[in-house]
Amino acid sequence: MIGVGAVRFAAVVGAVSVWGGTVLACYGRFVGPRPVRPDWDYGMGRFDISRIDAEPVYFGVVALAVGLWVGVVAVALARRGWNEGDEYARRDWGVLFAVLAGIVVLPAMALIRDAAAVVQTLQAVRPLTITVPVIVAGCVLIVAGSILLLPAALAPAALAPLRGRGLVVPLVAAVSVPVLAAGLAVRAGDDARGIDLRTVAAVAVPPVPAGLGIERYEVWLGNPGRVYPADVVVAGAGFVVANSGGITAYHGGSGEELWHYRRTQREGGIGVQPGSLRSLDGGVVLAYWEYRGWTALDALTGELLWQVSDFTRDHPDPQSPERRGRGFGLPEPLFRTEDDVLVSYDSRTGARRWSARAVDPDCPGARSWFDTTTSTVYQAFRCLDPDELRVSALSGRDGSITRTYVIPRPVGKDIPMTHRSGERVAAEWGENTVLLDGAHDPQPLPGAQRVLAADAEGVLLRQRAGVEYIARDARWVSEDAEVRTALYWYYGLLGEYVAAIEQTDPGTVLRTWRRADGSPGPVVPVEVRGGRCPEGGLVPSPEMLTIPGGLLIRCGGWLLGYS
Repeated sequence: MIGVGAVRFAAVVGAVSVWGGTVLACYGRFVGPRPVRPDWDYGMGRFDISRIDAEPVYFGVVALAVGLWVGVVAVALARRGWNEGDEYARRDWGVLFAVLAGIVVLPAMALIRDAAAVVQTLQAVRPLTITVPVIVAGCVLIVAGSILLLPAALAPAALAPLRGRGLVVPLVAAVSVPVLAAGLAVRAGDDARGIDLRTVAAVAVPPVPAGLGIERYEVWLGNPGRVYPADVVVAGAGFVVANSGGITAYHGGSGEELWHYRRTQREGGIGVQPGSLRSLDGGVVLAYWEYRGWTALDALTGELLWQVSDFTRDHPDPQSPERRGRGFGLPEPLFRTEDDVLVSYDSRTGARRWSARAVDPDCPGARSWFDTTTSTVYQAFRCLDPDELRVSALSGRDGSITRTYVIPRPVGKDIPMTHRSGERVAAEWGENTVLLDGAHDPQPLPGAQRVLAADAEGVLLRQRAGVEYIARDARWVSEDAEVRTALYWYYGLLGEYVAAIEQTDPGTVLRTWRRADGSPGPVVPVEVRGGRCPEGGLVPSPEMLTIPGGLLIRCGGWLLGYS
């Protein structure tokens, strides 16, 4: 038998717990933040995300209704015990039924609707908020409070007399229960607890080696749960990879992991939006997290630089129609056009830095194009009267025009194809190809059909006679018949060599030529787990990146590092 004092204590704690749970359920249903649901959703292929989002609201409504019902019954029990009327000793089957409903309804619904799986899914595919933990806490308090009220509902005589100083201790204990539950719910809804951030001390950036070297490491990109390939950019002391798991930086010479910024979640949850990873000035990495927004990190240390800034307020969503309309054609996310104004943002703070006019008063209605390096912004206008192409170089520091170049009577497209590397931009307008270098006058490349690669030392292009390399102190056209006919090779520039990936039968090889005279260099086989490098599909494969410390080749889901 349960003692009279124990029944009273349990009833007081139970009643306050039920009302506390009802308040929490009301907050979660009507006040707490709602799930972020953009127009696009990568989770649609895995589960009905709309149903998942609606589950907390549904539980909140049911918990609120049950909590009010049981709470009113608890007040009725307390009133009867306080008045000490003859009816307090009589068992009320309506009261008992309400208390039993408080015990059974919510657990049964949780079992039928697989509430545990719903909570796990929401924690994986949505940022953590207090809404779900608060509703869960409310449901638990209502059920627990109903269980504590059950002895009083079965033996209401134990509640009399329910008054005096004997209520102080039960009331203090009762109030502490929902307060503690609310605190735990708030802590569980802190999204910062779902972040795994590992930083390191800044390391020296290794130089690009003069030669190819040998394969030193392989890195599995991985992108579980996604049909899109992982993103890879050159940054910091090597390269940075972004996939559904988060952002990871590697050393270019050794392939060693340096730092990471990830979410502590199961695979296939919130990840970096495909295509949003950027390397800004080589020292800042910027990426857009699904449902969370922009995050800027130091490329060398992994330190969090900013998540809220002028830039995030101007660009809340990289997929929004407003951004696509205003920023169309801008290659880097820290530059945008707004009301015919070009705006620059500081990469380390996200604050607005300068603005400049994005129109040419002498070319009204002209189509414009922009491209940028770490120190220069290039702006081009296709004028119709007179028929010419005007290219201006703007200082990346303050937006002032440093030089202007005019191409008379251009032939081909208004908007060029570009290839950027370091401080140089090769721009192709149909039959017009120009090498832009903020420190020198633009260099025309007559006869160029396609720019294959460029860096601070030279540019590699295709022309009718074959593959041509142009540098300040060297110029040659390859006489290798294979090079002249290999239309779909993948090229790069590394130290003293020109490199090209050739897909042969039965395997893949990496060919090199010396920059100085075009003579053949080493030929190295490229193998991934004993097979050739896969080609085509959604994954950009094969792909070549010159990084600090070596050369990176992307083969399907693998990165091969040579140094």
